[in-house]
Amino acid sequence: MRIFLAITLSILLLASLGGAYELSEYSAEYDIIGDKVLVKIDLSLSNTSGYFIWGLPGDAKQLEVKGFPYSVIDLGESKAIVTNETITSAELSYVTEALLEETSDSFFIADFSKIDAAKISILLKLPEEATLKYSLSSERMAVIPKTKDILTDGQRIIIHWDEQDFKNSKAVLVIFKRPGGSSLLLMIGLLAFALAAITAAGAWFYTNRMKAPKTLDEPAEKERTDLMRNLFDEEKKIIEVLLDAKDQELWQKQLELRTGLNKVKLSRKLRSLEAKGLVEKVPYGNTNHIRIKKRD
Repeated sequence: MRIFLAITLSILLLASLGGAYELSEYSAEYDIIGDKVLVKIDLSLSNTSGYFIWGLPGDAKQLEVKGFPYSVIDLGESKAIVTNETITSAELSYVTEALLEETSDSFFIADFSKIDAAKISILLKLPEEATLKYSLSSERMAVIPKTKDILTDGQRIIIHWDEQDFKNSKAVLVIFKRPGGSSLLLMIGLLAFALAAITAAGAWFYTNRMKAPKTLDEPAEKERTDLMRNLFDEEKKIIEVLLDAKDQELWQKQLELRTGLNKVKLSRKLRSLEAKGLVEKVPYGNTNHIRIKKRD
C-alpha cells in the first residue's frame, strides 16, 4: 500500500534563510472524483517574512496557485511550491491519486500532523452514491478521527472535521464502498443462483427421464419384484444396486461402497444370494466381479 510515505503530503511548512511565518487558519476541501482527488486549500498566514514553502504530493497535476509568483521544486516522491514573496494568504488547488488506496474497499488516507493552526476546517466529499464501510451506529469505525459532522446532499456523503476533532490525532482515515459494488455482488449472486437452478433442473430432468422407462417397462419391473421376493433388507439393497448398475454388474469393492456394507458382511450376503441363484461371482485376480445371474 502506498501509505504515509506517498500520502503524508500534506504538509511541509518550512522556513529558511531567516524566513518565518505562522499558519493561523487552514481550510481544505477534498473532492473524490473517480480515482482522483481534487484538492482545494486556503491558507491564512501571519508574521510572515522571507520564504514560503508548501509541500505537494509527487503526482500533483493541474496545479493552480493564486496570489503570488512561485516555483515548483521536484523532490522525487513529493513536490513543493516556493516563493520569496511576503504573503498573508494563499489559495491553491491540484489533482492527485496519492490520497486514495483501493482494495475490495476504498480508503482515503491523509496526515495533517504538520498543520499547526488555530483554526482547521477539512471537508471530504465521497464519490456520488458511495457508502461508508460501516454504519455510524456500528462499533467499528469507518471515519477516523470521529466527527459528528457527517451529512449528505442526497447524492454524496460529506464529512467535516475541525480543530476540535484533531485533539488526539491528525491522521485521517475514511473507509468507503464505491457505487456499484453492492449491485455487482447482487448480480453475481443472482447469476450463481440461476446457474444452480438450471443445473438442478437439468439433473432432475435427466434422472426422471432415465427412470421413467423403468417405471413403464413392465417386464423389467416384474423382474425386480421377482428378485426381491423373500429377501432380507441387506440382500435387497445388493440386488437394487446391481439392477441399477450398467449391465447389472459391479466390482465387489464398488458394491461394498455403494451398499455401505462392510467387507465381511457383504461377502456373507453374497454367498447367500449365490445360494439362492440370484447373483454370480466372476473371479478377477484378488477380487470378484458380481453380477445378476441371467435367467433362462
